[in-house]
Amino acid sequence: MLHVFDMDGTLLRGTTASLEISRHQSCLQQITDLEKMFDNGLLTTKIFAQEVHKLWSALDETGVDHIFENSPWIQDIEKVMSDIREKGEHSIVITMSPNFFAERLKKFGVAEVYSSTFPPLPFASPIDVSKILTPDDKVTITQKTLARLSLKETECIAYGDSGSDIPLFKYIQNNISINGTQSLISLARETYIGNNLFEAYQLSREKYIQRS
Repeated sequence: MLHVFDMDGTLLRGTTASLEISRHQSCLQQITDLEKMFDNGLLTTKIFAQEVHKLWSALDETGVDHIFENSPWIQDIEKVMSDIREKGEHSIVITMSPNFFAERLKKFGVAEVYSSTFPPLPFASPIDVSKILTPDDKVTITQKTLARLSLKETECIAYGDSGSDIPLFKYIQNNISINGTQSLISLARETYIGNNLFEAYQLSREKYIQRS
């Protein structure tokens, strides 16, 4: 069984990596405006990435460590990843957020992390927009991972919260919305509202694994 998790709004409760980084970089209003434009379909992920690359010119690895450790993570991420591993199953996170933040999820026991690739910190080179993920990439990455693990679509559970997860939820029917927006809840086959990932994970196992 493959478990595919989103990060922003799903593992990160009620926020995004970009917002948390921007609080630290004193450019929160600019990022809030950019995220609203993205949510309204006025920006692509690639243009968004180019804009935040400009705003985060002073960011370094020490700052990211601090931001990551102090971000509002949903409870029991490590417990879920440990249980997945002990059952011989596989976990991945797919996020459009920067790799320098998302890769730290491996501290929680996530087996693989797929994210948008930014230049090394502090930024000294331009961003390569071809390495910025889009919502459709969540489907492509999931397909490739399933093939590599010799698993079928029905042997996969998708966990997400918002419109960027819609392509994945249309592809993976075994899905669960976690603190989701209405656009995703209307598509999801299961819904969880709360602050404990293990509860959502148990709900998904009961629906998609134990009853299969």
